[in-house]
Amino acid sequence: MALGSLAFVLPFEPLRPVLRALGLELTLLELVAAAAAAVVFATRAGRVAHALGRLPLACLAAFAAANLLSAAFAPADAGLAAKFALRTVAAATLAVAVAAAPPRARRVALAAFAASSAVVALLSLGEGLGLRALDPFLARFREHAFEASGGRRATGGAGGPNQAAAFLAAGLVVGVARLGGIARLAFAALVSFGLLFTYSRGGLAAALVALAVLAWALRAERRGVLACAGVVAGAALLFLGHPRFRERLATELVERAYQARYRPADAALRLSPGEERAVAIELVNTGPRAWLPSERTTLHAYLYEWPGGEPIAVWRHPLTRSVAPGESERATVAVQAPARTGPYLLVWDLFTLPSGFLSASGVAPALVPVGIGAEPPAEIALPEQSWRRGRAQLWRIALAMWRDRPLLGVGPDNFRRLHPAYGGWLGAGNFPMSAHNQLLETAATTGALGLLALLGTIGLSVRAAHVARAGPLAAPAAIVLALLAAFLVQAQVDALLEFTGHYLLFAFVVGTAAALGTRTPSESVTPPAGDPSLVA
Repeated sequence: MALGSLAFVLPFEPLRPVLRALGLELTLLELVAAAAAAVVFATRAGRVAHALGRLPLACLAAFAAANLLSAAFAPADAGLAAKFALRTVAAATLAVAVAAAPPRARRVALAAFAASSAVVALLSLGEGLGLRALDPFLARFREHAFEASGGRRATGGAGGPNQAAAFLAAGLVVGVARLGGIARLAFAALVSFGLLFTYSRGGLAAALVALAVLAWALRAERRGVLACAGVVAGAALLFLGHPRFRERLATELVERAYQARYRPADAALRLSPGEERAVAIELVNTGPRAWLPSERTTLHAYLYEWPGGEPIAVWRHPLTRSVAPGESERATVAVQAPARTGPYLLVWDLFTLPSGFLSASGVAPALVPVGIGAEPPAEIALPEQSWRRGRAQLWRIALAMWRDRPLLGVGPDNFRRLHPAYGGWLGAGNFPMSAHNQLLETAATTGALGLLALLGTIGLSVRAAHVARAGPLAAPAAIVLALLAAFLVQAQVDALLEFTGHYLLFAFVVGTAAALGTRTPSESVTPPAGDPSLVA
């Protein structure tokens, strides 16, 4: 029951921590995982020692060790990096508990995760169809409401749409493997529509590839699995009839939907130290979408000491009316000069809730040279990458971090703290973000040691499951292979292991892979009646 309870709540992590102790903030999921592991360790002590020798678990422990070592030598924020490294220790510990648990406990956990995925899919359907009564509940888990060309990207109880999509892709695999007949097809349809309402391209690709792997590995159920893959593909074709979904597949929505042209009233400013002055600017909406007050559209004015990398002051001007495409809005911001004299730079940048800062999507902000008790800078020239923050730019930054510290990286979770400096980004929106690629994130933050350990964990888990395919544990082996395939596909565009639910799910998969070779003669592999997931 302990592992089953954990599996059911994996997609749901409240934003606020529930326990603060010893400088750590523990989430609900981490507490449930700790309780589940404690139950297994207390009741299966003999099996724990046996499980420790399995290679996938040893490699996951090496990954945790690499994270701790990287944190110890991190060039910045070593304390925060060490706290994050403890998450990998928790993952390795849970994986041992899963491997040591009895087969029935893992079966119950798989059933619970499939049921949880159905709940996520129902929430995603409601959110995607405009049922705003769900918002107070969903706000407990998500960072904010996510928009997609005037519609809502579903989060289904997760922190964001891509996280929800990854859970749904994994849940689809488990449910399809466990169910049969009409129930299997109905489950695939439900989860497919929930997944599509997240508008996650990586999640959709992960689901289709995982089902293909499951069909290959689960030979006895190949036709049924392929029929479910057809359901997913058919649902995607239905969604292609909507322009919002076609836009999402074609390119990043924000780069096309939200555009602006800035016309500052002053080409340059000269202020006395401490002087306050009203500075005006005209904004023209050059994109196809309106700027709406309900989307928290806000003009930001950032003041930088020139040259410099971090703003020393910021002023905000929320828009109070809708600005349709082609219309303009005039804004005035009271700017106060700092006491220190010298050259400065004023940067104007627009924020909307669906798109974030427009500069992050390649819309160049307005630059106004400022002189405080001095002449303004004569020339301000910055390359395009100073503003653009797409995945390609983030990947290049991750590689640059890895080149700088090839063995240990810059420290666990430090990519989101150091990427503005590596990117040379001066504009607004220097908010924390991941590398949007799990392998590059791992290489950048934990170096070659962490990357090799992670790849080794995945490779050895695949090997254990592949070997087990030929025996009586073919079905759970097929599930492991398909779940790892889903993880690897979405890991190319998202750094999933930074999220609690996903690193715990990864630990569960690795622990299950390790358990495929640890059966004792007293533990029967004969499935209970009505459980087709374990039919060889």
